[in-house]
Amino acid sequence: VSKQMGSPDLFITITANPGAPEVRACLRRGQQGHDRFDVVTEVFQAHWDQLLAEVTRGEDDAGGVFGNCIAHFSVLEFQKRGLPHRHLLLWLNHDDVNVRADDAADVAAAIDSIVCAGLPSTAAAPLRAAVLKTNIHHCDPTRCGKGCFFPKAPSSQTRLKGEDEAGDFVQYQRDLADTGVSRDRHGRSHEVDASRVVPFSPYLTLRHNTHINVEVVSTNTS
Repeated sequence: VSKQMGSPDLFITITANPGAPEVRACLRRGQQGHDRFDVVTEVFQAHWDQLLAEVTRGEDDAGGVFGNCIAHFSVLEFQKRGLPHRHLLLWLNHDDVNVRADDAADVAAAIDSIVCAGLPSTAAAPLRAAVLKTNIHHCDPTRCGKGCFFPKAPSSQTRLKGEDEAGDFVQYQRDLADTGVSRDRHGRSHEVDASRVVPFSPYLTLRHNTHINVEVVSTNTS
């Protein structure tokens, strides 16, 4: 696909939420989400179908959440604990949103219109609560089996990293002054700041109430 379309613009990952309201409504007394994997999977598939429709609409459908989508590719995977998740690559019409513009300020503005990597303000209480619940990385760097890239460094503005600079391809704006309380998968509470926030789309996070990571793709190898 990349040979024909060039590098994709966005990489999105959505993970099933075994605690979703639609799942809890189907549970019998004493059951938890992992007891009804069939329900968790069905609810996940419904959210995936809706998300895909929201982000892949083209010009004939008044555009998607991130502008007109000209191509997409996805793959379904299952985590070690059994939860399904999907990875999605999106190619966007650069007349709408261009994350590869020549001007650095234009690139930053385009990225900031799509992706956030900070804690939402207390004025946006529903979004703040959703991010603290679904998009906080709790792994201990010394024990993370997949290679932990958190916590992130602060950044006063969004920018692409320099050729000789270490770190992520995209340095998202992160203000570490604000903190909030988030629970890990064991139910333990932690005080966290933006260094632990997994980049997200405010619309998609509020709409689907599950872990959705949205990243800007800088190159085919990023």
